Amino acid sequence: MIVIPIQIRPSDQDSLGHINNAVYVAYVQHAVAELLARHGFVNDWQGGGPCIWTMQELAIEYRHASSFGDQIAARVWLAEAGQIRPLFGCEIHRNYEGDQQLAIRASSRWQRQDLETGEAVKLPPAFLETATGGNEDLPRPFNLPAIDEDARRYQWRHVVERNEVGPGGWVHPHVLFKWIEESILSASAEAGWPIERYLAADFIVFQMRHDLKIHARLALGEAVEVISRLVNVRRLRGTWQNEIRRMADGHIVATNYSTGVFLNLSGRPTSPPPGMIEALQQPII
Repeated sequence: MIVIPIQIRPSDQDSLGHINNAVYVAYVQHAVAELLARHGFVNDWQGGGPCIWTMQELAIEYRHASSFGDQIAARVWLAEAGQIRPLFGCEIHRNYEGDQQLAIRASSRWQRQDLETGEAVKLPPAFLETATGGNEDLPRPFNLPAIDEDARRYQWRHVVERNEVGPGGWVHPHVLFKWIEESILSASAEAGWPIERYLAADFIVFQMRHDLKIHARLALGEAVEVISRLVNVRRLRGTWQNEIRRMADGHIVATNYSTGVFLNLSGRPTSPPPGMIEALQQPII
């Protein structure tokens, strides 16, 4: 296990002054890359070698919000030593009034691939033996909620931009979460509930977890469509399903479940405002 200090930038914050969810995913990627670089895989991350690391799955739990000025650090370790699809654990802690608070807990499954063919490259046993370590907890297993198949579907479209791809030419994992967030905010606005109406109703959704599976890579200039729907709602939480599709062939590139808890602006659990859930879920006739 290694520990990596992280410097929060003002641009890492969202409109409420907290670290953006997608930024946390970027921190997780940074921590995994740093661990791998220290074990001799630095060229894979610089774009100068024949291989590239691609994220296959990610589970991330959000515990405490962090803001610019907080001192935070990532702990990362190899949790499952698979030669083809190793699993890495990661925790980010913040120093709050002298105490360590858990900000996020994540597990991410990666694969080292040949850059030209896309074929998986087996990892050397020596790396798997020396990198394994850490006894921290991983995110709890995700239990797929009951899906409301009739829930309204929303579409959000985008073309991959140059600042969204890395040295290997493929989209960074954290960029997918920027798209997911935009798709959900766009869906809410389309249903008559923009973020301003949330705040006026003393209501906000705090991201509790994301559960993502990536099925294919995306490159610069490709057009994508995010299909989002609010598939499960309980008294104090809700789950959106997000499918990212490549528009050229309709292939599902990634599938995500975004679960949030309902809070008022003081941070206390609350129920959604009257009519909100019905507006979000009701199909267009």
